[in-house]
Amino acid sequence: MPPPRSASLCLALPRPYRLSACPASPPPNPSSIHHMDLYRMAGAADLASLDLEHILTDCICLLEWPDRLSEELVPEDRLEVCIKIEDPRSDMRKVYIAPYGEVWAAKASEVHAQYGG
Repeated sequence: MPPPRSASLCLALPRPYRLSACPASPPPNPSSIHHMDLYRMAGAADLASLDLEHILTDCICLLEWPDRLSEELVPEDRLEVCIKIEDPRSDMRKVYIAPYGEVWAAKASEVHAQYGG
């Protein structure tokens, strides 16, 4: 069976995708991914109805235009992944990963110790 196609993000915000439980992952074990395009969000009033406190703390959240999110909603413990186009003439992308908080700093240290830098 082919994977479900994602809907246009212009029409659905946030768009949840349910995950199967992953027994290899210790709790908290997120049960969904939420993909949100915040480009058209004008401020706190636009974001208020999205239940972002729950989504940002209990789920995997993929944000486009994250700078539109107010700082007080950003969880202390998080892993930020930024994908950038370094050269518009190329199809190459650079991926930047930054751990924040004790939980993600410890996980990053484990990965660094296992795979090197």
